[in-house]
Formats: sequence, structure tokens, C-alpha cells
Amino acid sequence: MAWRIFLLTMLMSSWVLKPLVAGYEQGLAAYNLSNFELAKMEFLVASGLGDTRAMYMLGLIHDPGFIGYNRDPAEAMKWYRMAAEQGHPLAQYKLGMLHRNGFDVVTRVRSNAFGVEARATPSQRLGIAYVEALKWLTLAAKQGLPDAQYNLGLMYASGAGIPADFVSAYLWWAVAVEYGSQEAREKLFFLEQLMSKADVGRARTLAGEWTERH
Repeated sequence: MAWRIFLLTMLMSSWVLKPLVAGYEQGLAAYNLSNFELAKMEFLVASGLGDTRAMYMLGLIHDPGFIGYNRDPAEAMKWYRMAAEQGHPLAQYKLGMLHRNGFDVVTRVRSNAFGVEARATPSQRLGIAYVEALKWLTLAAKQGLPDAQYNLGLMYASGAGIPADFVSAYLWWAVAVEYGSQEAREKLFFLEQLMSKADVGRARTLAGEWTERH
């Protein structure tokens, strides 16, 4: 009896996995051929079966920075969030950047108050948008995504929506350098000019400890 249950379980698993993988792979093929309507259909099938890669791609298709399709920030954020909440690092990064740039619904309402459809200016962005940006960029950075590490450092260095923290900025840029970010390497040179030797030493220690842990 046990072997029959095992066999039935394996058959059911392969039946579910096959369309999930097929839907994503077919969607990716259509995406690479710029057939975005077909890609969207295939990704919807795969995402319905829980494929976070497909959720991410649906977010990318609707991303306001995407060229060649009907862009919809709210739709992009919806799909990115679904994938991000399940640990997809690129979705976490993209979601964080959309929040940082003021594409969340509440902020966009404020930026469009005068009837102008445009990216929200820093003064129009809400504190909650920056808090969300910090949250998602941090999660992506901790998963080793250098773009997230670089932009997280940029937020701390510039004080964009959060209190400026040069030690944290140095930490994340130093980590990003370890992951191959040349931009972060260049920023570190300038940041050091604004920091005390003690703070630089502390930041380097923290970066070294982070790298060892990960």
C-alpha cells in the first residue's frame, strides 16, 4: 500500500510541476521575442501555480521603466510584491526601487495633483514610501544582490527619506564591492572623505563581519 501512495504522490507532483515549468519557459521565450501578450498569458498560468519567477516577470512587463508595453506601476508593484513576499530577490529590489522613486499609489496621487503624469519629486514622496523602499532593498541586499546593496548605500549616504548614516552606507557599498559593483567602489572613495577614521574603521569591521556571515 505504501508504494502505491508513493507512486501516486510522484505522479501528481510531476503533473503539477510540468505545466508550471512549461508556462514559465514558454512565457520567457515569448518575452524574448517581444511577444508580450503571449508572455503575459504564459506567466499568468505559471504564477497561478505559485512560480515566483513568473510573478516577477509579470511585474517586469508592467514596470514603468519597461519599454514596449502598456506600463502600469500599480500592476507592476502588485506582482513584484507577490514574488517579493516569497523571497524573490529581484522582485524585492524592483519593489524597493519603485517605492523609493515614488510610484506607490498614494505618492502618485500627490504627484499628479496638478494633472501632470510624472515621477514623484523627492518632496512629494511620503515617508511610508521610503520605509517600504528601505525594507525591500535591505531584504534583497541581504540575499546578495549588488544593485540592491548599492542603492541601499545610496539611501543611507544621501539621507533620501531616511536619516543619513555614513557607516551603514559604507557597510553596504563595501559589501557591494565584494559582489563586483564598480559603482560602489567609486562611491566609497568619496564617502571616506566625509567620515572620521574611527567611523571608517568601524564600517570596515561591520562589512567584514557581514561578508564572513554570508
